[in-house]
Amino acid sequence: MKRLAFFGAVLTMAAGTLSFTSCSNHEVEQWSQEDMTRAKYEQAFIKRFGQPAKDQTWGFGTIGTKVGVRSANTNGNMWADTWEVPASLTDAQKDIVRRYFQQNKQPKGISINYSDFFVQQVYKGHTNTSESQTTEVYKAASGGDVIGSDKMNRLSAGSDNDHINNFNFGDCTAWNGLMLMENSKTDCFGFSNSNDEGRQYNDQYVIIAGDDIMTWARNNGKDLAGADVSGMYFVGFDFESLPKADNSNLVNTNEWLGKEVAEGSADAVQVNGKWYLVGGADGYYSDWIVRIIPGEKKAVKGDIRVIAEDLSVDEKSDFDFNDVVFDVKFNYPAGKTTIILQAAGGTLPLYIAGKEVHGLFGVSETTMVNTGRGVTKAPVTFVLDAAYNDANNIEVTVKKDGVVIPITAERGKVASKIAVGTNYDWCSEREDIEARYPSFGKYVKGEIGDNWWEVK
Repeated sequence: MKRLAFFGAVLTMAAGTLSFTSCSNHEVEQWSQEDMTRAKYEQAFIKRFGQPAKDQTWGFGTIGTKVGVRSANTNGNMWADTWEVPASLTDAQKDIVRRYFQQNKQPKGISINYSDFFVQQVYKGHTNTSESQTTEVYKAASGGDVIGSDKMNRLSAGSDNDHINNFNFGDCTAWNGLMLMENSKTDCFGFSNSNDEGRQYNDQYVIIAGDDIMTWARNNGKDLAGADVSGMYFVGFDFESLPKADNSNLVNTNEWLGKEVAEGSADAVQVNGKWYLVGGADGYYSDWIVRIIPGEKKAVKGDIRVIAEDLSVDEKSDFDFNDVVFDVKFNYPAGKTTIILQAAGGTLPLYIAGKEVHGLFGVSETTMVNTGRGVTKAPVTFVLDAAYNDANNIEVTVKKDGVVIPITAERGKVASKIAVGTNYDWCSEREDIEARYPSFGKYVKGEIGDNWWEVK
């Protein structure tokens, strides 16, 4: 982009074109449309507010620069930055859920459909069998006892077997018994069995609505003090350990569950001279119980706000700096940058990192948004696939007279965008920025600091 020098030069307007004439040799150079647009804007700005201070950085040297400190951590408990984190269940809530699963054999379940959800530990089998109809202890084909939950590992969600980290041995002790799943599925749930080389079981679960648990509890006179689980959803698992499809582990009766029966019994298999009904699931889905909570994202709050002009100057020298207003959240999500689009007061195509702002609001390019004219819309959030540390490096452009022109903030030069704090209240349409914030002119000339909008 050609920069404009005002020293030793004469700017002339003729027949709709702007020319640059050197006083030393009278050579005339034709300027581009971008040069003419920018020169007209800069002249109007200086006439209105004065020459910018030589060290003026327009907030991008302080407010607009942040250094990200987070890094990607799939097991990290940074969820509170982005998500509404569920509260812990009370002991009474856990207990009523446990008792429901332990006292209702083969209950009729429901289906749920979530892609973003939390998984919360409720109960590990054989840790509390008060009033239970199942011991949650199983017989191996060899005759030994097996506590099912001790062999249940790698809890998974969905038909893609997405691993729910930190859930093993029928329990979760990390992050307060909670884990977030993003872009996953709830069409099934499963576990692997460490007793038979990690075989996956995706058919030994049931999903029960908390409302059904409450109905059962009331009908059976259960103590419900502090135990309300209405509106919640729970997944229970029934432990199983079967022979492999190729029967390769039938010779080892420690690796599968079975009941010894009389020779020749129906559906029995013969192993080492004995007969067994294979399988040990007892129909009670209490060996492992978790809660599934739909994920709800928090509204993102930016670190800084950027206000900009679209380089349009008329006879009134309109400087309201609301042609686009957006907030920047640095390194969020980790390794990326989040933009929260707040307003679009201009009527020209204007882009943030190539995304047209009116289109993001779902309106035409000539419709003003959230500036007192046009329409009112909720802020629009989108993510850039780059971790910017300086908001000034986020490309902002405007299409004017068929030419796409960068909106800039260069040190010591007239700016068309400025970094401010997120507490800055942008001007209404046609509201002069200096009328709203009397210290703005002093800020331009470097007489006050970057918090000019807070100076009375």
